[in-house]
Amino acid sequence: MKAMLFQSIFFAALSGVPLVASAALPKRGSSLELVNGPFFTFHYKTDRPSEKNWIGIYSIYGEGPGKEHSIYWDWMRESEETKRIDDTHFNWGAYKAYLLAESGYTVLAGPIDIFLSGDGPVSFNIEKFTTKNAREGEKFETRVSGLLHHAPDPNTKYSKESSDADWVSVSEDGIISGIPSGSGSSTVTIRATASDRSTATIDVTVPVVASGKPLVTELKVLSLNLWYGGTKVKDYNRKQIFAIANSGADIVGLQESTHGHATQIADALGWQSWQGVDSSIISRYPISERYGAVTETSVAVRVALDGDNNQVILHNCHPYAYPYGPYDPCFNEKDADAIMNTEKRASRARQIQNIVGAMAGALDNADKVPVLLTGDFNAPSHLDWTDATNSSHCGIGQFDWPTSKVPIDAGLIDAYRKLHPDPAADPATTWSPIYLKNDDYNGRREPMDRIDFIYYKGNLTPEKSETYMVGNPKPEPNHSDNEWPTDHKGVLVTFKISPPPNIQIHGVLSRSRPLDL
Repeated sequence: MKAMLFQSIFFAALSGVPLVASAALPKRGSSLELVNGPFFTFHYKTDRPSEKNWIGIYSIYGEGPGKEHSIYWDWMRESEETKRIDDTHFNWGAYKAYLLAESGYTVLAGPIDIFLSGDGPVSFNIEKFTTKNAREGEKFETRVSGLLHHAPDPNTKYSKESSDADWVSVSEDGIISGIPSGSGSSTVTIRATASDRSTATIDVTVPVVASGKPLVTELKVLSLNLWYGGTKVKDYNRKQIFAIANSGADIVGLQESTHGHATQIADALGWQSWQGVDSSIISRYPISERYGAVTETSVAVRVALDGDNNQVILHNCHPYAYPYGPYDPCFNEKDADAIMNTEKRASRARQIQNIVGAMAGALDNADKVPVLLTGDFNAPSHLDWTDATNSSHCGIGQFDWPTSKVPIDAGLIDAYRKLHPDPAADPATTWSPIYLKNDDYNGRREPMDRIDFIYYKGNLTPEKSETYMVGNPKPEPNHSDNEWPTDHKGVLVTFKISPPPNIQIHGVLSRSRPLDL
């Protein structure tokens, strides 16, 4: 396959060898280029070799080194080398690569842009899509090109096929823009035409609020564990995009989103992201501030739902899974004291205490800026393990799980139990629709529990709370073709937003961690 140049974008076919253009201009005597061979094979040269030099691959739409986590990275320790890096974590789309110095963010060479193609014909991941809200009389813009799948190269063109709104424009690169002339929902059908002449259409709805009205009065929040990024299920990226778009969520706390999976989902949806090492957050609305991690598996952001007039702070976490507390009574016939010792040994309580402790300033200010905490807590709730439900929990009655006691004692409210207070009538299990039996314990029945949560404090009123899942997934080991791409159910809460008073943003975190390495 010969080298070709696509407007400074390199092209790598998912099913074959990359098509290569000339390398980016070297910086400080260094160069980086994508070379012929298996895709994601790079040749680099530098006059500043170091054991700590590295390559970082980022979303084409992101801000790059020092501003966001890389999707993938690897060491580049020689003065000159040709090296292939792991490509299994990348889906169709555009990326950029940098050669970086000394475990930091000084750019030695790059960026070079890379495009990973599909195998055609083109199609959209979903048939219908709803954007963020627009406001009458104000400029609106959003991108839908990320929803296209299987494009053979980066030369696909987009056009407006039809619309019930004259104000809507669609650029050739898939940007919807314009100034709404009235309120209500505006719809547009967009056609994508690839270089191989295959085409696909998608129906897009733009909700438009009246001039002078709040941009967002209802907020949907989803917590979802991706299960090793989704890689346990075939065609997982498309299924993740469908599941999240179908939920109607505005902000999503993702766990097990390693290797840039959150960034890739957000790019597809035209959203913003804060990609962590494990936990990540994606948002339909602008992320106005990204905070450093409090623990190894947590992230936090501030989201501007309506500029400075309406904001929320969201923390997302994934405390350590093992040793897992419910196994003590259900598999090992241990008592409540033994369970508590397991929780302390697992460090979950410490992690949650650190996270909630770092939220103290934001919680004090929650009447002005609401606060949310999402996550797969890898432990049940004391609101569920009660004397009335002991038969469902291997004979253990009321048990004060630290991971739920700590946030509630700090003033946070369990959004699901706020609307469904009876755990006997509505257990709302999220673990697990896939693991029904435990092979490590001779095929005994896996304990079923609610371990995924959304907590809140401030001017938010939950109107609907539910567990969320698409389709009827088959349990393991027959899970690979499931439409639902994870081993948890999600938790989805619809909040009504009360009119906020004057906004005051307080610091919400006490410490931060490096983005990469």
